[in-house]
Amino acid sequence: AHKLASERQLTKVVSTRIPRETWNLIEPLLHEDWSPEQISLWLEEQNHPTVSHEWSHQHILQDKRRGGTLYPRPRRQKKRKKRYDTHERRGQLPNKVSIEERPAIVERRERLGDWEPDTIIGKGHKQAIVSLTERKSRLSLVVYQSNNFG
Repeated sequence: AHKLASERQLTKVVSTRIPRETWNLIEPLLHEDWSPEQISLWLEEQNHPTVSHEWSHQHILQDKRRGGTLYPRPRRQKKRKKRYDTHERRGQLPNKVSIEERPAIVERRERLGDWEPDTIIGKGHKQAIVSLTERKSRLSLVVYQSNNFG
């Protein structure tokens, strides 16, 4: 078994360099804010030579050391500092009526015409989806907003 394993080690192909043509495919996608994970899957789906997401991360770090422009590109959630003795300030609307204060008839869903709105804001506040749901019939209207409204 050891002899067979040694022979396999001698005949395996190890490619430590990724061709420049492949990086020429990857770098524009990084500039379009694709994540290395998305690029890796896309290359596989398009039958291009595949590159693991870790190779892409290493390439980005090497580019940073050379003074390149790829470094700030990978998207990550920024850590938020927990502030004690403070309340959440995001998304607070002035003169907003609390959901606990809505009339009982609305809560029971006995009449038509009571609409419940919801908003989903996209990356960079450049687009949004607004949904309106009628509480009794559950009719939903969904509107896509593509303007820079934020």
